Amino acid sequence: MPRNTVRVDIPRNPDECIALLERVLLKHTELGTSSPLKDLPMERLQALTSGAKTKQELAKQLSRDSETAIEERNKLLGKDTQTEDTARFILVQIRDSLLSKEKGYEHRLGDWGFEVDASAQTVTPGTG
Repeated sequence: MPRNTVRVDIPRNPDECIALLERVLLKHTELGTSSPLKDLPMERLQALTSGAKTKQELAKQLSRDSETAIEERNKLLGKDTQTEDTARFILVQIRDSLLSKEKGYEHRLGDWGFEVDASAQTVTPGTG
């Protein structure tokens, strides 16, 4: 007679694991003193499950809050330098203004926090 291999996995997904824990605890409670798990640390499991569920709910809320904050940040910064009334748009104006005031001394924009690449070459039309 062939031997059946049985495998009972523990969920890796936190929501699925918490749901399984809650089902196990419910069944244990329903069976009361006749539960085959009565000699295991079920009160501790209840506390761990409750704590994990609370932290999972917090993690989900923080994730939603993070997504909202990122969207709001991106609107303030601007998706590119062409989007008017955004920080990136104004930053281009600042850069361009400083460049016009510091002709020949462009490296001074580094004093303002800009990264200045002194090795960049201007391409003259028709030369490349």
